[in-house]
Amino acid sequence: MIGAPLLESKRVLALIPTRGGSKGTPPRKNIQGLGGHPLIWHSIQAALGSAYVDDCFVSTDDEEIAEVACACGAWVPFLRPAELAQGGSKTIDCTVEGLARLAEMGRH
Repeated sequence: MIGAPLLESKRVLALIPTRGGSKGTPPRKNIQGLGGHPLIWHSIQAALGSAYVDDCFVSTDDEEIAEVACACGAWVPFLRPAELAQGGSKTIDCTVEGLARLAEMGRH
């Protein structure tokens, strides 16, 4: 497996950022159906199916999206602050915030 020796002693976290609002598409588009499953299910299953990923964490500000993500097998230990879920919010900011909160919890 390519990259396996490099990752042997590491834990890999897949981060899926999603928010309830949207600029150009319907709100909560990530829980709308696609092929018989919520759209977010496809990303979660890809992450969980990877031989390199140990945990799949969804960063969201929306309780309904969090519930669906958990039902799909992802880990959603907290909701993202509203100020990091605006139309102009940067993914890097929610990533840094999420990783900091996970570190506070003793995870990753």
